[in-house]
Amino acid sequence: MRPGGAPDGAGLLLADAIKQIPVAEEKRTGYERDSFKHWVDKTVTAAGPVRRS
Repeated sequence: MRPGGAPDGAGLLLADAIKQIPVAEEKRTGYERDSFKHWVDKTVTAAGPVRRS
């Protein structure tokens, strides 16, 4: 079997499976930064990590 090939001729080749992944416009609705208060900016100062509000 070659890399990305289907075993014993069954299934799809990797390249063919990737071609079947649907492509759509990006949807930017529904995200609210306030819902993720546990996220911490990776900026670190002498006082510790910087939390954004």
